[in-house]
Amino acid sequence: MTVFVAVLSAALLLAAPAFSPLPPAVARGGGVSCAVVSPVDALPDPTVRAEVLAALDRAAGELPAVRLSYFEVRPATDLTTLLADLAGRHDVIMLIGIERVPVVAELAQRHPSTRIVTIDGRFIDPLPKTANVRQQWFRDEQAAFLAGAAAAMSSRRGIVGFIGSPRFRHGGLAAGYTAGARYVAPSARVLVDYVGVDLDVDRNVSKWAQVAQAQYRLGADVVFAAGAPTLEGVLRSAEAAGGRVVGLGGPRSHLLVPEPRRAPLLTMIVKDYERAVYDNLRMIAAGRFVAGHHWYGAPEGITILPPVAPPLRRVLELISSGTISVPYDAESLDRFLRRPPPPP
Repeated sequence: MTVFVAVLSAALLLAAPAFSPLPPAVARGGGVSCAVVSPVDALPDPTVRAEVLAALDRAAGELPAVRLSYFEVRPATDLTTLLADLAGRHDVIMLIGIERVPVVAELAQRHPSTRIVTIDGRFIDPLPKTANVRQQWFRDEQAAFLAGAAAAMSSRRGIVGFIGSPRFRHGGLAAGYTAGARYVAPSARVLVDYVGVDLDVDRNVSKWAQVAQAQYRLGADVVFAAGAPTLEGVLRSAEAAGGRVVGLGGPRSHLLVPEPRRAPLLTMIVKDYERAVYDNLRMIAAGRFVAGHHWYGAPEGITILPPVAPPLRRVLELISSGTISVPYDAESLDRFLRRPPPPP
């Protein structure tokens, strides 16, 4: 089976969990039509696009009940018009990395018979729970906790840094990172900065490098680049300062950096987009649709790029088993620091 792929621009456009069965065409073997949509500027980096396409290729070969189309949209695309058109031609729309809540909420309301799946939609507030919307997030706070633990385990000075994207100013990543660092090193000092408040700076490699440079000057010897579009700028600052970097992305994100410049990379915390996309397509192929809010955490959706040091692997195991409940905001972080779980 071939996956139809389109890259759309504005010019092209002009020419509590609920269970709901999918259309009966699946049971008849006729297939369910699924449009997978992702803005090219929403994915963390180009390698994550490869993860999404790998999931679609696998689904095309293993899930004949699903007919797939893949659409990449440019920033200038009229997303409202596109999604309305797709809703008229597809049974399911899967949105990856979509941030515009009103657009998706309106789509769900106007097309109640169209099933909508959002994956890693970075919404400040989740969409209302409706019978035709499934929202799938990664447990970003767990990823950040692992990053904080890795940083503190390797820090010689006891000072570690967190640099966040404007996309993550809700605080969950910073809370998880601080908790992870203080869990393995209770006296650790954590520096928290963001590259700005405007999403336009999110992909400014120089800005990421400047913020990292400032943290190294303040004494941090390990910095977590949480959501950087590329690690290259942060790694360049680390190399100049003799520091280290913990990255966040897909399992191939580090390959965007030329190998000679990867030396300061301590480890990568990995969000498994391929598994998230495929698992949702498998659910669809089975003729099921479970609406509501759902999360991918450790170890299925969040893991660590091998090789993994045994102490850090132990922290991953404790999170996976639920022994460590990772804080996700300032209030839960305060509770965690006042009564931390036993050390690993």
